[in-house]
Amino acid sequence: MGHRRLHKERVQIFAGLVIGRKGHGINSSFTVRKISYGEGVERVFPVHTPRIAKIEVTNRGKVRRAKLNYLRSRVGKRATLVKSADA
Repeated sequence: MGHRRLHKERVQIFAGLVIGRKGHGINSSFTVRKISYGEGVERVFPVHTPRIAKIEVTNRGKVRRAKLNYLRSRVGKRATLVKSADA
């Protein structure tokens, strides 16, 4: 009989821009987009999950849309948001 492995999970930080929220209640989720090595990477996270240790808002942008899908086609400085005055 071999030794048992402990189920260890490492913490992986995924810092990026929230481009949308979806759903209500327990099934709600949000989409985060970041640029990694020149490629756009998007991940969808459930809001109510025990796997997420912490959600931290670093800064807020001034937007007039609920979904920021138009940022997918923009490149470079055009893909950044203007910081809001209250942040």
